[in-house]
Amino acid sequence: MTLTGAEKPRSDMSQVESPTQVWFEDLGLSSYVAVDLETTGLDPESEQIIEIGAVRFLDGLACERYRTFLHADKPLSPFITSLTGIKNADLKGAPRFKDVAKEFLEFLGDDPIVGQNVEFDLGFLSSAGSSVIAEFGSNPFSFQRRQVLDASMLSRIFWPELSRFSLSALSKAFHVSQVEKHRAEHDAEAT
Repeated sequence: MTLTGAEKPRSDMSQVESPTQVWFEDLGLSSYVAVDLETTGLDPESEQIIEIGAVRFLDGLACERYRTFLHADKPLSPFITSLTGIKNADLKGAPRFKDVAKEFLEFLGDDPIVGQNVEFDLGFLSSAGSSVIAEFGSNPFSFQRRQVLDASMLSRIFWPELSRFSLSALSKAFHVSQVEKHRAEHDAEAT
């Protein structure tokens, strides 16, 4: 079974404060959560989330992870399977979004959310969040009062000399290893 919930911190956070830690603190990002989703397609109104990946960072170091597959109402297209490596069998028995919504919100906490082209992910989360309005009284995945940062947008501002701003191009430019491309947890960590 490939479903996992939040894992315990893996990093020793008792290090002496580094210039990088000060930089994150100055930006108000001592703690943030990078989020990435894999979906059945591009339209949040007609397609579904099939994998959620999130990584909490403290002072720039990954310290806690969340990953789960989600049930899909239709078989995955060959394109999505080829792109992500996710197979229909991986989703068999997976929970629906409404079944993990509370757990995922608890993992996110109040930290800022960071994502690569994050509006895509937020659109899917907001759409999926409509399934939990009755439980929460409103859509907790609309993130209207949440600090959200887009890594692609920030890269365009801070490094306009770069020719491309995809996650793959940015990872290459900044020597960030991408373990598995188009897998939610690994893309979140690379972000």
